[in-house]
Amino acid sequence: MMRLITALAAALIWTALAAAPAAAADKVVLMLNWYVYGEHAPFYYGKAKGIFAAENIDLEIQEGRGSAATTQAVAAKAADFGYVDVPTMMRAAVKGAPVVATGVLLQTSPMSAMGFVDKNIRKPEDIKGKTVAITPADSMTQIWPLFLKNKTERRDQRAGGFAARLRHGPVDEDQGRDR
Repeated sequence: MMRLITALAAALIWTALAAAPAAAADKVVLMLNWYVYGEHAPFYYGKAKGIFAAENIDLEIQEGRGSAATTQAVAAKAADFGYVDVPTMMRAAVKGAPVVATGVLLQTSPMSAMGFVDKNIRKPEDIKGKTVAITPADSMTQIWPLFLKNKTERRDQRAGGFAARLRHGPVDEDQGRDR
């Protein structure tokens, strides 16, 4: 009799587990640091190959508009995670934003300051008196003041996308990332 009860109990438990609905995947939003480019490939590859789904993660990937804007979105809970430049995230955290770095993908920063050859910009001091194009909310704009500190003075900074900045007047240098 005990065997029959045990077998029935096991069968009922197995049937209940088999009939139970599967747990819904965790909906997660990852906001990128910028428009989609090659550096973001691992996220899309993982999604396409089902790596996130296998871990019960329903990943939504959103384009960003700069590390500062993405950090703000995470701090405001508009995105669960952000792929951002760490110095930009640290700057926001120091000001009270509820954000932390959970990992670092790039061991060397791809940030750069690029100048036109005919402007003869070879070192930071050569920027003095030059017009520098910037993109609001990107990582370079966030750390640019640290770069300039005790090196030169800000004269003119033009905001907007690179092509727009070039169309609206001459610039001597642009900030960017080696993509």
